[in-house]
Amino acid sequence: VGNIFFQVGGVESYYDPSKFNSHFGAMVMILMMSMFGTAMPTLLSFPEERPVFLREFSTNHYSVLAYFMSRLAMEAIITFFQILLLLLISYFMVDLQTGFFHFFAIEYGLAMSSTAVAVRPVFLRE
Repeated sequence: VGNIFFQVGGVESYYDPSKFNSHFGAMVMILMMSMFGTAMPTLLSFPEERPVFLREFSTNHYSVLAYFMSRLAMEAIITFFQILLLLLISYFMVDLQTGFFHFFAIEYGLAMSSTAVAVRPVFLRE
């Protein structure tokens, strides 16, 4: 994303209507990368863990709440570092004008939401 949209978010292009598509495209690509980049590994790991979870849950090793809270804690930490790495590279290469921590909060919220949406259907099936 940084190479394709290099410096499209600069101050001089911020008010130029002809460069709006490039600026918008860069933001959409960064948001899509964060959304799919964090949801796919989680989506692919849950079906592998499901039989182990069901076996251990049926033998009362732990409750559903304990499993999901520990899983949420790990996913939150991993997602934090994934989004931080993505934004440290792409934010400054694209030269976005919004505040870094404000954009990071938006990215992190989107990534955690997409991870939650990806996990939900896995445990709903029988």
